Formats: sequence, C-alpha cells, structure tokens
Amino acid sequence: MEKYNKLFVLFLVLIPFVVNPSVIYPQQQTQTTTTTDQQSLSKDEVPITTTSSQARDKYLEGLKYADNIQFEKAKALFQDAINADPNFALGYVGLATTSGSYSTSKQYFDKAESLMDKVSEGEKHLISFYKAQFEGNTSKVKDEVQKLLSMFPKDKRVELIAGTFEQFSNRNFDAAIQHYQKVVEIDPNFAPVYNVMGYTYSDKNDFNKAEEAFKKYISLLPDSPNPYDSYAELLLKNGRYDASIEQYQKAIDIDPVFVSALEGIGNNYLFKGDYAKAREYYQTAFDKSPSLNWKYASLYNEAVSFVREGNITNALNALDKRISLAENDNSIPTVVGTHNMEGFILAENGKPDEAMKHFDMASEKIESSNLPDNLKDNLMSDVKLNKLYGMVTANKLDAASNELQSKDQVLGSANTPQNDKKYEAIMGLLSLKQNKFDDALSHFDKADNEDPMTWYYQAMAYQKKGDTQKATQLIDKIKQSNQNSVELAVANNHAKEIVAQTK
Repeated sequence: MEKYNKLFVLFLVLIPFVVNPSVIYPQQQTQTTTTTDQQSLSKDEVPITTTSSQARDKYLEGLKYADNIQFEKAKALFQDAINADPNFALGYVGLATTSGSYSTSKQYFDKAESLMDKVSEGEKHLISFYKAQFEGNTSKVKDEVQKLLSMFPKDKRVELIAGTFEQFSNRNFDAAIQHYQKVVEIDPNFAPVYNVMGYTYSDKNDFNKAEEAFKKYISLLPDSPNPYDSYAELLLKNGRYDASIEQYQKAIDIDPVFVSALEGIGNNYLFKGDYAKAREYYQTAFDKSPSLNWKYASLYNEAVSFVREGNITNALNALDKRISLAENDNSIPTVVGTHNMEGFILAENGKPDEAMKHFDMASEKIESSNLPDNLKDNLMSDVKLNKLYGMVTANKLDAASNELQSKDQVLGSANTPQNDKKYEAIMGLLSLKQNKFDDALSHFDKADNEDPMTWYYQAMAYQKKGDTQKATQLIDKIKQSNQNSVELAVANNHAKEIVAQTK
C-alpha cells in the first residue's frame, strides 16, 4: 500500500545535495580547466556546476524552501535557475523533485541525466541516486548512497539522505539517527535534520525526544509553516487533537496554501469521528493544491474516511477519481497502487472476486506500459503478492498453498525486505484460515509490525487460541492508533466486529 503521511512525501522530494557557493564555472572555461578547479576545492561537500551566479543563487534559495516542504516556492526558484542556465543539471533535479506530477518529473529527470557529462563526479551520483529512487531501483539507490558517503563523509546533506534511506527504505531507525546525529555534529543549526529526527524518534515511540527535536526545529525556523505542521503530527499521533489542530493552524496562518496542514486538520477530525468535517478539509486541500501528488493524497484520505464510516461504495468512488487523475498524468505507478487499494478494500469486505479484478487491472496496466524494466518488475511483484493474498481471502487455500510453497520462487529478483514481510503476512493469513494458529503467529512476527492489519490478524490468531488477553491488547492498539491509513481504517472496522462479538 502507498503511504501518505507528510514525511513520506518529504522523502520523495528531499533534495539531497550540498552545493558549494564558490563553485561557478564561467561559460568560457574549457572542461580541462573546470576539472582542475574542482580538484582544488574542498572535498567536504558535493560541488555544484553552473555557468551562472544568478542560477546558483536562485537554486540555493530554492533548496531552503524545498527542505521545508514549501514546494511551490522552491519550484519557482528552480525554474528561475534553469532560465538563467538552461544546462543546469541539478536545477532540473530540483524541478523533478518538486513538480508534483509523475510525467513532468520524468521529463526533468531525463533532462538532468542527459547533462551528466557536464557535471562533477559527485553530482553524477546524486542524479543517479534520485533517478534510481524515482524508478524504484532500491539496490541502485543503496549503491549511490554508499558512494556518496565514501566520497563526502563530511557533507551534511549526504548524511541526511543516508538517514532517510535507512528510515524509509530499511526502517532501521537507529541507523537513521546515527546519520542525523552526524548532521548535527557538522552543522547544529541545520534545521531540516531536526524534522526527520523528530519523525524517527516518533516511529520509535520515544515521544519526549521527538517533541524535543520538533521544538528545536520550530526555534530555528519560527516563520516557516513546516515546523508547526510536523509538531502537530506528533500531537495527533498522541491523541492530543485540539492541540494538534492549533499547531496546524499556525502553519496555515503562515502559509494559507500549506496543503499538508489542511490534510492534518482533516485527520484530526477523522479520529475525532467527525468524518464530514474531515472531508471538508480534504476537499479544501484538494482544491488549493497545485500539485497532483497532494491531490492524490486528498482523494486517498477521503476514501479512508469513507472506509472508517463503513461506506465502501463512496470510498471506491474517491479512488476511481484518483485513478482518472493519474491516468491523465500517465502516472502508471499511481494507477497501479490505487487499483491495489481498491482490491484490498474489497477483499477485506467480503468481495474477493471483485478484488481480483482490480489486481488483474493493475497487472494489465503494468504490462502495457513503457515503464523502466526495474520499476515494472517491482510493481508486478507487488501485484503478484496481492493476487496470492486475494486467493487466500477467497478461501482458495490449496491453490494458494501450492503457489506459496517457495518464498524464493514467489519473490524472485524482487526479494526486498518489504516484499519479504508481505509474503510472511500472506503466509500468516493462510495459516490462520487453516487453523494453524501457532504457525500463523510465527509468520506474523516476521511481517510488517507497523501494519495495523498485522495487529488485527495477530489478534484473531490469539483469540482463536483462547488467549483473549493478548487479543485484547492488539485490538486496543488498533483502536488507539492515530496514524491515518487505509489499513488502519479496515483494521479498525474489523476490531469493532470482534468487540461486538465478545459482548
């Protein structure tokens, strides 16, 4: 499933490079002279290659806004930089990461890649890093991160992207924090690191350190909306809804079109149980957002609100709108991901045959696309797992068991940590339906322990084993969670059914 909290969006667009303001390449210089100049520079930071001091200045200013989720302002400045230097490779990367549109991002990444022969070695790795991330090539991303760390061990932004890679791709929070602490050692006043650090501590459920990091972030950028938005998300996670709304409102007072805060207020009302009010904010966010990515998020949240309300028809309608938007942008990954969401919702609401139709549509969309092979393979492996999950929910247990026998055969070259956990979750569900409760719990222990559906199926297994105490603890965990997702919405509805059955 796709994730749509604000920090995940940040991970997709965070611009991971430090530029050295002293590196300006006059147009009349030859490549040989440029190379010599680069060799005489400090090795601490990734240099920047541009023919224009104006382009450099606009670019640096754009980075400050991009760091703090003000993408429209950043995008305008990156465009100014490109206007000043049409061959500015990193400028195109900046535009790609803040465009908010799949098709536009692809064009800008392709342009940046075409200019690789005009930039420094460090910049080549940065461009390759971001292109690989855009295409879902996790092994390439990891390789580029390691190369950048080796080349620039004192570059705060390189350490920052290494931390976000550990945090989001590997879910290794301790390793992420180690990288963030190195950033602080290099530059204790580099505000963005306190943002990601706050989220990492929040993911570790160390709320005191998370709050400390976010308050430090606010103190460094009191006139920026994002610090208040991030702190508000922590308050929401802890169920402090009114305090969270107050912080989100501070962000909106600074920037009335700061869409993340509008979504956040909507989420607060969602968890308060006021679904109509939540959807008012999601609609406002949709209307005000110039970015397709945030419009996708608004429709996702709208669908989730309907799922929590038990209105599956309206939830699917919202996701159908999402597919139409993505089709118009030729955003095949979004189309595929949304079909997977619809399939999941249908399967968990007793309609496995209809669910399988969406998984089939996702598969057909991938096959007919001209996506990069690596991205195609990643998307297809996810659909393959979804189809196996669909077979289990349809109680085609013998057929599913036969296909799931060999993990290596199921996952193939897409044997990523995420897919491995999904495989274990499907095996757990299969074992649960076969009344092999200990086997089910063993598999669920290896699945995604941050997924509310894992908690729900663990609760089911414990309940069937007769361990009502552990089942109740997991159900309470679902009921008390405030991290909005379609998985939580479905698990929450199932939890209500369990509670009703025990009364």
